[in-house]
Amino acid sequence: MRKLAALLIAVSVLSGCSSALEPRETIEPTGVQSSAAEATQVPETKTVPTFELSSLREDSEVCKIKEDSGKYSPSDPVIDFSGLEEIKGGTYKGNATAFPFRPTTLPIFGELNVVVVPVDWADAEGTRRDWDFYRAEAQTFADFWNMASEGKLQVNVTMPETWYRMPQTTADFYMTEEEEGQRYSFRPKKQALYDAIVGASDPSIDFSNTHIVMPVWPLSASISEAGPHEFNFDWNAAMYTDEGNIYDIMGAGDWFIDHLEYGGPWFYYVHEVGHMLGFVHLPDEDRILEQTFDWQEYWWQQNGTNGLDVMGNQDGAVKTIGSWLRWVAGWLSDDQVICVTEESIQDEYFELNHLNDISGGVESLVIKLSETQVVVVESRRWDGRFDRPIVHSRDGVFAYVVTATKGASQNSQLMLSPRNVQDWVEVDHWRGSEELDATFCEGDAANVSNLRIEAVSLQDGKDYVRVTKTDEWVDPNGPAAGSVFGQPNLVENGCVFPPGADRDYRRDLGL
Repeated sequence: MRKLAALLIAVSVLSGCSSALEPRETIEPTGVQSSAAEATQVPETKTVPTFELSSLREDSEVCKIKEDSGKYSPSDPVIDFSGLEEIKGGTYKGNATAFPFRPTTLPIFGELNVVVVPVDWADAEGTRRDWDFYRAEAQTFADFWNMASEGKLQVNVTMPETWYRMPQTTADFYMTEEEEGQRYSFRPKKQALYDAIVGASDPSIDFSNTHIVMPVWPLSASISEAGPHEFNFDWNAAMYTDEGNIYDIMGAGDWFIDHLEYGGPWFYYVHEVGHMLGFVHLPDEDRILEQTFDWQEYWWQQNGTNGLDVMGNQDGAVKTIGSWLRWVAGWLSDDQVICVTEESIQDEYFELNHLNDISGGVESLVIKLSETQVVVVESRRWDGRFDRPIVHSRDGVFAYVVTATKGASQNSQLMLSPRNVQDWVEVDHWRGSEELDATFCEGDAANVSNLRIEAVSLQDGKDYVRVTKTDEWVDPNGPAAGSVFGQPNLVENGCVFPPGADRDYRRDLGL
């Protein structure tokens, strides 16, 4: 089969490679000059505090609490689905919230092969600008998985340097959210779209060894309301190519490409691929609470990682995957996680490396509260590669409770707040303005169970956390729905800011 020349984007650090895009050069802005006196000035030496680190450390297995939800029990075996095209039909029960990891048909170590298929129509022709846009989105998508996997998953993205012409017009293929939906029976209009994409591209593209197909269309085209997607374990349409059937598919709809000022669709790709790989959907989608309470009375219990994890809120300001899910997947090694029990804590100091840095150092502190709950503590920094600029600080310590009795889409993680978890920080966004106030800036602290967690020092490359025993017990499950009423954060302390501040900040940045 004839193959067109294709762009291969490969991101790998498995063998020390750099990403496909070269680092930008550092250029001093014009008009900014330093005098000779300034150049010879010796900067003041800042005293960096040091701490006597705790020697506490349990065997890692102690903290690997096992999922015991309605979807999985601790005794359920882990099934190897590698080599299968799809596993729909109940054999695979869903992504895991705790140990053990529940793999799908796709690899989470080694190489993951993704083919981007550009398609256009006579009434919506693809341009070089469109192609370059999706190429950059694909690169960010690949870079993200390199970061989140600690370099253990290499994403190979192939993108032909052409647009494949589709039949008919864009209006003939437009799908409503129901017509494209994944939670329905067979979707004929979506299948027709996939068939046409394969028909236009299969004569030129060899889909052998392809794990995921990512169809893209011109930014001027309106094809989908939200974005059609399929998982190997949950699909109602597929791509049937000459080389084999493909059941992992994602295409970004108007929901994402109509609001590029808040980020492109790359984070939609990341979120959906997360599920394809086996990473859990974090928010509670049962929608039971909304039948009884106003949203201000329960919103933190519906999405306990709102704005702080791409598997919890894909278009939130911060786009990462927390250390707990990385550890469950095996991307963080046991040596990179400090495991302790609540009973052993007295007055302890711990050192944590920044989460998004591929350093090989310790990135997570896991404190076991019971057989079904742990507190996870990690160090984060705002990451310009992936995170959206906001006025509120995202540099500091983050801590959250993992509850293993909750399954996928049941809010299995709940962030702690050094202020009030029910009170949100306002962010400027077209879809919604509420995100969790969960950053522990230097000196911030919060209580959980009979523990107090404090960010005592934020430093370059690492942070220091103090954990002490307290006599006051604070429910690890957070305030129950209906027990408190959330409101916008009104604090202004250099870490968080009151309503309107983020809108003004983005305006000043020209965003």
